[in-house]
Amino acid sequence: MNLSTACRNLSITCNKNQQPNHNTKLSARQSAQIVHITDEVSNIPKHLRDGATIPAMREMLKSQPKNIVEEVNKKIPRDKKTGKRKYPENTQVNGYVNQKYLEELTEKDGLTACQRLRIDSPEKVGIANVFVSWTLESNVEKTLDTLEDYCITNNMPLNSTYFWVCDYVINQKNVENDLKYLEDCIKAAGHTVAIIEEWQDPKILARSYCILELHATQQHGIKFEIAMNKDERTSFKEALLKDFDSIQSSLSKVNISTAECRKRSEQDRILNIIKD
Repeated sequence: MNLSTACRNLSITCNKNQQPNHNTKLSARQSAQIVHITDEVSNIPKHLRDGATIPAMREMLKSQPKNIVEEVNKKIPRDKKTGKRKYPENTQVNGYVNQKYLEELTEKDGLTACQRLRIDSPEKVGIANVFVSWTLESNVEKTLDTLEDYCITNNMPLNSTYFWVCDYVINQKNVENDLKYLEDCIKAAGHTVAIIEEWQDPKILARSYCILELHATQQHGIKFEIAMNKDERTSFKEALLKDFDSIQSSLSKVNISTAECRKRSEQDRILNIIKD
């Protein structure tokens, strides 16, 4: 299912006043889907099958020092010839800043964020049942807000919905190796949610890894949904009813050859995977 098709199936007409029971137990069918790992993905390292709850990710985010953005910016590598930073400065706690903070913790104990959770708060981590596709430029807190709103909108329990978010699942000191299993992680979760911050200019379609994730989701027939914040969803609903062509146009502009990736070698690898 592509993005424009998914738009037609968005659950955006549900009762906004309906509040979820955060302690609701999943149905037997849902539980079976969560624990069912096919032979095809049984080779995934155990830590890459983890997922964290939204409350858990919020707690980890709050534990960061107040000057984390400035500290991360100081460590951005510079070009030896020009002296300029190789990457743009961060202006907020986005995915890149979050990863650098978590990387420092991993340097101390060798654990991923989710592995650490299993020791400190085991009830807040479980087998991932939703894979999250998002851009690392995104504000982490706003991303979690969007995911929480998605849960409320779809009456999904916050305390037993385990999201596969790269920052918290991948070992930040062994990223390249863990990314080899990305497609298998998507298949294992069996449900992909793409975060769209601005539907008229979806950055997710300009990022190589995001396109790879959406490609794998479609190739393997994985359940696919889009999540937006409340304001964006309101605007989207209006366009959905009055001008669907604009939605289809915005969400159909995918060109993997011009998509962005910080490492050229990874961009070439992703391009080859999708071409195959």
